[in-house]
Amino acid sequence: MKRLALILLFTLFAMSGYAQTIKFNAPDVEFKFKRCIASGGSAYVDLVMTNWSGKEFSGLLTQQEMMASYDNYYTAVYDDEGNMYRHDALSFSFAGESSNSFYAPCEIPIKVRIYIRNLDEYASEIKLLKMAFRGMPSAEPYGVALLEIRDIPITRQ
Repeated sequence: MKRLALILLFTLFAMSGYAQTIKFNAPDVEFKFKRCIASGGSAYVDLVMTNWSGKEFSGLLTQQEMMASYDNYYTAVYDDEGNMYRHDALSFSFAGESSNSFYAPCEIPIKVRIYIRNLDEYASEIKLLKMAFRGMPSAEPYGVALLEIRDIPITRQ
């Protein structure tokens, strides 16, 4: 019995190191982390986005928010080797379509995939994923919102 309790405690401790922290300032839209897979010099992060606002909407992922006082609203990925990936190193797909714009029906999960090119071969974790959006419901002003996900483990294939 002690051995089983010890194994369970160790498993819980090991799993706690891989807990992602997700912050998003548009409360009617939910993001869930699914996986991060690396192969060769690239990787992808899969998320699922669900719109709980009660109304359908169209949104836009932006590289950098240009409105005053939103300087920290930009799209980037930081790994645990000290690298930052932006612009040409990143691309996105929403519901399987490669685009920075998307349509979000009510209460239907939408797959979001972030592609990272030239990922450092020694990176084992994405320390921070930031995505800046426009058109999000319940995000003021103008639907400007910022998604931040921390501590994403990278699975190498």
